[in-house]
Amino acid sequence: MLSILIIAHYAQEFLADLTAKIAWIAEVDFTGSPRDHISEGLRGLLYRNHCIYYRCWREQGGGRS
Repeated sequence: MLSILIIAHYAQEFLADLTAKIAWIAEVDFTGSPRDHISEGLRGLLYRNHCIYYRCWREQGGGRS
């Protein structure tokens, strides 16, 4: 039972950190590296041992003014 609680704790911590990183990406202009070799307009930002892929709406004429 204890191991499940420990795993759940780390999972919650990971999700909280990931959510904060995604919110930060949404607030910062032109962050991450272009990943046009995968798909035009795609960007990627390394996070821990993973990569968050996203598109910048501002570059596409969308988003907030």
